[in-house]
Amino acid sequence: MTTKRIRWAIAAAIILMIMTPALGAITKDEAAQSVLPYSKTHDALNIIGPYTYGNHPYYYAEMKTNGSLSGVLIVDGENGEIVTDKNVAEKISYTRAYFENVTPENLAAYNISKDIYTASAIVCKQRADLFKNEIPLYNADEREKLGTIVQSYQETAGLFEELAKFFEKNGAVQVDIMSGNASYENAMLLTSQVKEFEEILQKLDKAYDKIMADTNTYYDVLINGAAVYNLNATQLADYKIVSDATMKQEKEIIVTQQIALIEDDKNNTEARVEKDMQLMDELLKKKGIPGFSILLAVCAVLIGGILIQKRRK
Repeated sequence: MTTKRIRWAIAAAIILMIMTPALGAITKDEAAQSVLPYSKTHDALNIIGPYTYGNHPYYYAEMKTNGSLSGVLIVDGENGEIVTDKNVAEKISYTRAYFENVTPENLAAYNISKDIYTASAIVCKQRADLFKNEIPLYNADEREKLGTIVQSYQETAGLFEELAKFFEKNGAVQVDIMSGNASYENAMLLTSQVKEFEEILQKLDKAYDKIMADTNTYYDVLINGAAVYNLNATQLADYKIVSDATMKQEKEIIVTQQIALIEDDKNNTEARVEKDMQLMDELLKKKGIPGFSILLAVCAVLIGGILIQKRRK
């Protein structure tokens, strides 16, 4: 390499070093500049983020027309380039969709849910203790029929404690996200926790069925032995009906509705990501421009090289 070329290479390297700050993490306004060529036909542009994947920042660019989502692009948070890698874009879209409900209000609701499930576990343990103390009062045949009701309430108490722990763990991740760690990895952690939540609910679904069957058996024992134990059989039959209806309502609210909400949220998130990718594909078909910072760096190197060569002539 000639001395002249060496000097030109050194100069170009120096220019690139000077331009390094422009190639660092970009602002939302700079991300918007990369998206503008694609968003001219849309009414509103909103830059959201940054979200990270593999410790790399990305912005989610949301375009709306008449209030409805009409365009989506993902912007590299370091160089301002429009992301064309669908694998990366899907991950950022998923993170955005999943974090929409990560808010202080949602966290407060999770803390309340944790307390409710903790209280429910205590109630189940108390009911188990009541039956444990009451069963010995009956004769051997009746005690055998009531044998599993204590265990059913104890197992259900354990499941409510697991649900309380879920809300505690999930809340901790939400705090981490709101403190700035809005990463795809945290989105996946929340996803795995929700899957665990659903699995516990499915176990609780079976536990409720067992408790209802055991409780009905309990009332049948009392009704059949009403005369022996000086009880009102008609009143006990009414208690049985009310108890069964109450337990079914509890199961509907605590288990059935929650599982349905989880499935709906899962389907809505998947549908949102799919729509985002469709909108992104449509926009990428249009001719875009390179990231603003990259253009500056390239231009600076070219101009610097030309000037150096002119001075050497």
